[in-house]
Amino acid sequence: MVIPKEFFNPKSVAIVGASKDKTKPGHLLLYSLLKAKFKGKIYPVNPKADKILGLKVYKNLEVIPSKVSIVIVATPAYTIPEILESCGRKNIGCCIITTSGFSESGTEEGKKLETEILNIARRNNVRLIGPNCMGIYNPKVGMAFFPWQKPEPGPVGFISQSGSIASMFCTISMEKGVRFSKVISSGNELDLNCADFLEYFGEDPETKIILAYIEGVKDGRRFLDVAKKISKEKPLIIWKAGLTSSGSKAASSHTGSLTGLKHVWDAVVKQTGIISVDGIEELLDLTLMFMCYPSAKTEKVAIVGGPGGIVVSAADACDFSNLTLAKLEDETMSKLKKILPPAGT
Repeated sequence: MVIPKEFFNPKSVAIVGASKDKTKPGHLLLYSLLKAKFKGKIYPVNPKADKILGLKVYKNLEVIPSKVSIVIVATPAYTIPEILESCGRKNIGCCIITTSGFSESGTEEGKKLETEILNIARRNNVRLIGPNCMGIYNPKVGMAFFPWQKPEPGPVGFISQSGSIASMFCTISMEKGVRFSKVISSGNELDLNCADFLEYFGEDPETKIILAYIEGVKDGRRFLDVAKKISKEKPLIIWKAGLTSSGSKAASSHTGSLTGLKHVWDAVVKQTGIISVDGIEELLDLTLMFMCYPSAKTEKVAIVGGPGGIVVSAADACDFSNLTLAKLEDETMSKLKKILPPAGT
């Protein structure tokens, strides 16, 4: 599935629900775009304001005089159907819905509303990211969903079904020097889903390392095919949550995801070449490793260390990870002995 290019290279953004109130999501999203120095036009939309953060405010989408590339929605769930109808009348093809209160709420009303907005979007040829998400951070064009996200691009692409995980990982990893090509907070994935975003990152020349936090998969077969293809070309590191009964229940109320059992996920990892991690620290460690070192061409490794106990533990870790300790040639051993202390291993 081809993702519209406007999601990642918009010439203009309308924020429906832009607000003067600093506690509102609509204020945060608008302020973040300004701080990131968005390179296009920004159109705040709010029927009760004239100016916000120095920008002219429009009463609705249809009175904006110019073409709008993408709409970011930060208004209550019940307002979304009419906003999508306006997108259709205005010929806007891309919409990010940050609002929650849909299938993840567990209510029949939320599920029905989600179905309704998908039908409206399809009828009007509008592609959706979300709902229940933060949107896109693309430093190259100055898109951001938090004001501290710097306009400094890098090689890492990150997909997260959780907005909080996207935020936390960006925070700690940027402190360690990681920079991103794009970050996608995808939420409930009502329309575009993680397989679509993985495929995009696989083809994106600006993305060299692909990361994901996922709770559930919408289309298992397509996800498998896409992951298997791109893992041959780029490191694909995934933190899969919701693998226990407790985690699965939490994921259902978080993003409405249908999760899977651990043994199923283990089989997926084995079939596709995904690098599976169990938490945010391991996700960061592997990101830094792939940023600093070229891709390995062999499963053989050599361990050089000081204290013997650490080397023994490292050798065990290699076996557990199906890595083979290389038998070093005599010439290599002679060179190492010249630089290693007597206690070296």
